[in-house]
Amino acid sequence: MKDDDIIDLIRLATLEAEFELCDQEVDAILARPLPQPPTGKLERYKLRLVRLQQDLAIRKALGLTKHENRTIGRYLEFVREQACLSRGDIAERLGKNVDFVQKVETGDWDLHELTPQETADFVELFQINIPCLANLAKNSYGANVVKSTFRVAARSHGGKQVDVRAEDVDKALDAFVRKMHLSRTQELPALVALCIEKVRSELIKRGRKDLLE
Repeated sequence: MKDDDIIDLIRLATLEAEFELCDQEVDAILARPLPQPPTGKLERYKLRLVRLQQDLAIRKALGLTKHENRTIGRYLEFVREQACLSRGDIAERLGKNVDFVQKVETGDWDLHELTPQETADFVELFQINIPCLANLAKNSYGANVVKSTFRVAARSHGGKQVDVRAEDVDKALDAFVRKMHLSRTQELPALVALCIEKVRSELIKRGRKDLLE
């Protein structure tokens, strides 16, 4: 089908035709098969639409989320849940597996255990700017220091260490630390600050200067 034919169909569909056609001409135009994009391109269109919808959901969720006293992982988890996305959705966007996303959300992997590229992927997807990331990292560091004491007590039984750590128990610990404002620390450790600077450099390479401030 030629471009002119498509234009004719659009004009007919929108009732904006400035010309008159007889019934036979209209039937002839409507009988022409509509062009179909190649299967691969159609799938890319569908994937792009899904990702646009996810981005909009995340952007909307950000307006409902405050990062004060939240760790990085719990902040990501809360935004994801508010956007009605699964860990599988996030894992697919990042090119990772669900276990990777879970470890980040629960705090099993701290900021310095991720590559600058991996952290930048999270930052881009969740639209987190560097000042917000620094504040979340500060919360995470303070929370981990406090939680380490609670974990030792929680895992000990009869003088023996029990390496059992349910996710709901860990989430409760995070909520307790946040509520009691125990995670606040004045300065970032040098290692974490260095990680953030590397993420900043990675964002500059990607042309995402909008996320620097």
